[in-house]
Parts: sequence; C-alpha cells; structure tokens
Amino acid sequence: MPPKPLVQWRFLDGRPGHESQVLGLSEALATVCPAVVVDVPVAAKHRGLRAFLPGRFEHLEHEPRPHLLIGAGHATHAALIRCRQLFGGRSVVLMKPSLPPFLFDLCLVPRHDRLLLPWPNVTRTAGAVNRIRPSQQRQGGRGLVLIGGPSRHCHWSDELVRAGIVRAISAAPLHWTVATSRRTPPTLFADWDSRPQDPDWRTTGNLSAAEIATLISRADRVVVTSDSMSMICEALTSGAVVDLIELPARRSNRLSGEVRKIVRHGFWPNSTAMMPEADRCAALVLQRLLPEYLRSASVPSGGACNGWQLQAAARGTASLGNALRQTLLNIAGVASAQAALRKGEP
Repeated sequence: MPPKPLVQWRFLDGRPGHESQVLGLSEALATVCPAVVVDVPVAAKHRGLRAFLPGRFEHLEHEPRPHLLIGAGHATHAALIRCRQLFGGRSVVLMKPSLPPFLFDLCLVPRHDRLLLPWPNVTRTAGAVNRIRPSQQRQGGRGLVLIGGPSRHCHWSDELVRAGIVRAISAAPLHWTVATSRRTPPTLFADWDSRPQDPDWRTTGNLSAAEIATLISRADRVVVTSDSMSMICEALTSGAVVDLIELPARRSNRLSGEVRKIVRHGFWPNSTAMMPEADRCAALVLQRLLPEYLRSASVPSGGACNGWQLQAAARGTASLGNALRQTLLNIAGVASAQAALRKGEP
C-alpha cells in the first residue's frame, strides 16, 4: 500500500534566491510522489530566539503534520527547529546553516560554502538548487541579461557590467530583457547616458521570483554576472545558451573557484550544460530520510528522466549509492566513537 501524500512545509523568508531553492526542491519531490504543500512565511517574530516564544506557530496547529520541513537562509533556521519540535517531521536546510548542522536532519550545502567539520548529515551540491527546469517553452529570438550587484565575493564594476551588456546585445540580434536585482547599484543605469535603447529594461522590484523564472525559461540565451552562483545555476539548469559577465574576485575563495572551474571545464562561453541538482537532491532526501516514499515513487524506467536516475550524481562525482554508503559508514564511525567515549575507552 503506497504511503500517504508527502506533506511538505516550505519555510519562505521573502528573498527570491532562497525561495527559489526551497521551491525547487519541493517541486522536484512533487514530480515523483503525491505531495501536499504548506507555505510558512517567516516573519520577524518567527526569527532567531523569538521563534521559541509561546504561541509563535499556533496558526499552524490545524495544518496537516509535516513529513518534511524545508528552508533556505539564516532567517528560517530557528523556525525550522521549533516547528520540528512542535509538529514533528524531518528538517532539510539548503545552503550552509548558521547554526550547527546536527540541529537539522539533512543539510544540502553548495561545494563553495566552507564548513569547519565533515558533518555526516551534510551533503554537498553542485551549485545552488533551484526551481528552473529544462524548458520546452522557449520563444524564439529572446535573450535575457541577469544583473546581480556588489557582494563579498566579487569587486563590482559598473564599467565592466555595462561593457558586458553591450557585448551580449551586439553579439546576438535578439529581443533582449535586462533584469536587475535588489543588489544592483542605481549608478549602473543612472550614469549611463549612452546605454542601448533596444532592450526591455526591467528590475526585480517589479518582478516576482516566478516571473524571473518565466523569463529564464523562455530565453534562448542568458547572460549572467559572475557574482551570484544561484543565478548562474538557474541559467544553466534552463538549458539555454549561457554566457558570463566576469567580475574580478575579491580573493581566491570557493565561490570564485567554482566559477573558474565552470569556465575551465568549457561551460562558457556559449554553454548549454544543465545541472539537474533539484532532481538529484530530491532523490537524496527520500533515500536518506523517507525511503518508504522512494520505494513508491513513480520513477520512469529507461531513457532520460530529467536527472531522476538514482545511480547518477552530479557530473564527475561518485554514484549516489556510493555516496550514501560512505555517509552511512561515516555515521557508524561517529556513533562508535561516541559510544567509546561514553564507556571511557581510548
């Protein structure tokens, strides 16, 4: 008898990049087993120590009890922990958590995020999980430029970004849309008297995360600034031709290393490589936390299945089965060490 629908509580902090990761994993899970989703907006009163005050989550008492609680971003972490205590379920964190990883059941952390210890419940991902799917909805002749902004990883340069926009628009005669983010400095356009007049200039202040996803899915070509790995991964996952506006790294860190690795492996310029990390991570979540749903999942047999083959991990990594076996060995090793310490053994 198949298990009941998978109840997912999705913790949303209002940041489009974080919510794209949560929704991406949730939607990938829903493609292979029936699901019920409950969206939990994380307001200020639900963050940090305030999440543990009485009555903070009483509005959720009548919702179906969760099997999975999924969150991304520091603002969701305390709410995840508290709701797991109150309502049960297994907690999944996307990106590096701000609290010790052992407080969560599973952490899906991009390779470029540094961790001090090799926690057994942490799995590395190839870039950021996202909700973009390889698209069949492309409208011929559309291009998209995604502009980030200053970050701790890259030196921002209005001049370099302007030159990259002009280069992209000149190289391909498409109907271009240039979309900015909340981090994009106003000086990029305010002081640009000679900017091209052809593109449709839009800002994310007027666009939701869903609208940005629609733009990406319809574009034949996507150009991305190198300051945001999440934007890079979204573009790659769409299956569009992808190019990069490279910004100088502040220092040799893991994010800049991941970008260099992508460039070195030939994914730019003009890449059409795809990164189905949401599908791979959905398989991993079920394998690790809810194997009864994995056994009943409607996984296609034979042929391509949107990255859902369990034997396939990220490009160039070991098989998922080997990774899981190694994780189980790590868990067993930690448990043995803890037992030895309790007994006073050396």
